Amino acid sequence: MRGQPPVVWHRAEGFQVSDAWGNQWIDWSSGVLIANAGHGRTEIADAIAAQAKSHLLTSYCFPNEPRAQLVEKLVSILPEPLKKVFLYSVGSEAVECDLKLCRGYGSATAAAPST
Repeated sequence: MRGQPPVVWHRAEGFQVSDAWGNQWIDWSSGVLIANAGHGRTEIADAIAAQAKSHLLTSYCFPNEPRAQLVEKLVSILPEPLKKVFLYSVGSEAVECDLKLCRGYGSATAAAPST
């Protein structure tokens, strides 16, 4: 956290955060398990509350109806060569998967060394 300005967030709305003295900044932050969708988004808070009330708090490893609906929505808007979806919890897992897929493809398609 070295070099970070000494800002203590007090409130936030939309894309802006404020300190207790009314200074405002654009919130450029996001991180592990967080997509910066904006602060105070009622539709997101309502969706989280509805999921919590369903008593089905899940791991990313197991299928469930909301995950299936998300995958169906993604597939419906993707162009033909990209109509495969695999959900991860963070971007680093996606990068690791990409590397494994590339290595597997390279191993499967590499020409045998000539003797």
